[in-house]
Amino acid sequence: LLDAHGVIVHPRGKNVSYAFLDANNKQRRARGTTLGHDYEKEVLEHELEQRAQQSNFTFRLENVRGQQLLISQKQRKIAAEQQTITTTSDRTTDQRASLVRTSDVQLQADFGSLQTRKSKIRATLEQIERAIPRIIRRLRTQSTSLLDLFNQSQPSSQPKAQRIKKVKPSKSLLALLKQRSTPIKHHQQERGL
Repeated sequence: LLDAHGVIVHPRGKNVSYAFLDANNKQRRARGTTLGHDYEKEVLEHELEQRAQQSNFTFRLENVRGQQLLISQKQRKIAAEQQTITTTSDRTTDQRASLVRTSDVQLQADFGSLQTRKSKIRATLEQIERAIPRIIRRLRTQSTSLLDLFNQSQPSSQPKAQRIKKVKPSKSLLALLKQRSTPIKHHQQERGL
């Protein structure tokens, strides 16, 4: 600041000298003690020290305020992230619970459907089991009468060894009946049976 006004400061031991241009633009020199107590070396050093401390305090205060601002911003950011995590966690928990409920309902429906199918199958099997003896009796009766009819239709001139013997119906008999059913029907129609 002094350099801007053309004042040159020369420290000299315990005192300070000032060189400056006066109002008539003459080079002048004056000691701090001549100019007054405020211009002495000790007072100036003390003032500079206080200003440095004040500047340092202001810098520290601004630094602390800046750090507090950063900390509060980080705290807000962390709180927002925690809220997001909590919300996401709650949504995930709700979705899991919904899936479990849906799965339980679906499993119960599937189990009920399976139980219904099982009872229908069981009823059908029982009907089949009750019908099997009747079917077997009918087959035996019909196969016996068909065998009798078939044996009667063969000419007696053939030796007994070549004639078909009366046998009880078997699995092969059913195949034989399918093959021979057409000629037997024609034979029955001829005889008027």
